[in-house]
Amino acid sequence: MANDITLSATQRQTLISLKRTSDLSDRTQVRLATGREINGVTDGAEDFFAARTLQRRAGILAQRNEQVDQGISTIQAALEGIDALDEFLSQLRGLTRQARSQTAEERVETTRSYDSVVAQFQNLLEDSSYQGLNLLNNANANLTVRFSEDTDSELDIDGVNILATTGAVGAAGSIFAGRAFVNNSSGGVRGIAGTANGLNTGVGLSSGFSVLSNGTNLQSLNTLDARLSDAQDRLESRANVLANNVAILQTRLEYGENLISNHVSGADKIVNADLNEEAANLTATGTRYQIGVQSLGVAGQRVQSLLQLIR
Repeated sequence: MANDITLSATQRQTLISLKRTSDLSDRTQVRLATGREINGVTDGAEDFFAARTLQRRAGILAQRNEQVDQGISTIQAALEGIDALDEFLSQLRGLTRQARSQTAEERVETTRSYDSVVAQFQNLLEDSSYQGLNLLNNANANLTVRFSEDTDSELDIDGVNILATTGAVGAAGSIFAGRAFVNNSSGGVRGIAGTANGLNTGVGLSSGFSVLSNGTNLQSLNTLDARLSDAQDRLESRANVLANNVAILQTRLEYGENLISNHVSGADKIVNADLNEEAANLTATGTRYQIGVQSLGVAGQRVQSLLQLIR
């Protein structure tokens, strides 16, 4: 066009060089500010998507690790409950043994104490939950902990109802449920099936009954003590199972943390910038830009020299 200003080839080349140097300086400043060499798809599509895949999986693993940690807390709540329940069973055994040498009047008070401990046993059992999940009072309860996006990589932990634990402890099939050792009208001892001695039924811990009634005989107390001991053994067995699951989850938690770190580190290797190199680049581009400006000035001086000749 008629109004265009004609620049020399040297001036145009110098301007192009200045623009490139300015672009390099801007890119370097962004890398220094973000710490990343790859900040978008335009910086390298293959590296960008490879790093994003690693970061996405690290996020999934982090969510799974949170579930593992919560699973450990759920099991620990059950284990702490078992420890406390075992203490209550020890108290009940102590009262049972104490009743062996007591008079009828003394056993009345012991019976009240026994019933009180039983009530607290049941209350604590109901309280042994975490986030609404109780692994001790519900056989249908289930804790599923997933370790990764793979649906097969998980651990299932089933709950139990320890008040309905079955085993070779009596025809009733329960060491915790039932109404046993209650005085009948004739002053003897009957069991939940109405037998004369109550020994062929499951010894119970249900509230509202008098195990240590005035008519309780020594044989009944010995049987009760033995079954309370069996209940403690069952609690210990359950605690061992839960403790083994905690060990598994803790191992997976530690492994998951290492795996997350590995994925994040891998992504960083792809996208992170070498800050020392970028700092050197910033200094170099600044120097190149100043040289370019000076070169443009030299080219302009040549035009001014020509103008002076014309004058």
